[in-house]
Amino acid sequence: MGLKNLSVGAYVTPATIITSINQTNVLKVDFTVPEKYIGKIAIGQKVTLLTAGTNEQTTGTVVATSSSVLENSRSLQVRAQLKIPSKSILPGSFAKVKIGFAPDLQSKLIPAQAILPQARGKKVILYKNGIAVFQDIITGIRSSEKVQITEGIELGDTVIVTGLMNVRPESKLTITKVVNP
Repeated sequence: MGLKNLSVGAYVTPATIITSINQTNVLKVDFTVPEKYIGKIAIGQKVTLLTAGTNEQTTGTVVATSSSVLENSRSLQVRAQLKIPSKSILPGSFAKVKIGFAPDLQSKLIPAQAILPQARGKKVILYKNGIAVFQDIITGIRSSEKVQITEGIELGDTVIVTGLMNVRPESKLTITKVVNP
C-alpha cells in the first residue's frame, strides 16, 4: 500500500483517491526493441535488468509482445515478467534491460574505431597485397567495442584499425602489428 492522500477530517467523494495499491510479488517490465530485431524476440526468451540505485541484476522472461510496431519510434513493445523480484525494485522504477540473442556464428566483427563514416554510408580500409583498399560496408548490431559487418568484407580480410586519417586510397601500407590474426 502506498502513502495516503488525505488527512483526518478531509472531505471524501467517490472520486477521491485515498491511496494506491501495488502488487510487488509479481513484477512486469515493459520495454521497446528496435524494429530490426523483431524476428529475434520470442516468448520465453530470457532478459536481464538492472535498476537505478542497485547493482544487482534481476532476470525475467518475455511473456508478450505487441501485435504492431509503434509508428513514432519504429520499435516493438515487449513485456517481460520478473522471476523473483528483488525488494529493491519498486513498481514504476527505471531499468536498463539486456536481452540476449542467439549468436550468429557467421558474423564478422571488427573494432568500432576501424569504421569511417561517410556522407552516404560507411567504409573500412582493407590491406590487400600491400595496398590500401577503401571498401563500402553495411553494419549490423554493435557493442561499445565491436561492430558487426553484414556486407562488404569477407572472413580473412585484413582491416586497418589505426592511422586511418593518414591513409589514402591505393597508397602503399606497411603493417607493424597484427591483432587477432
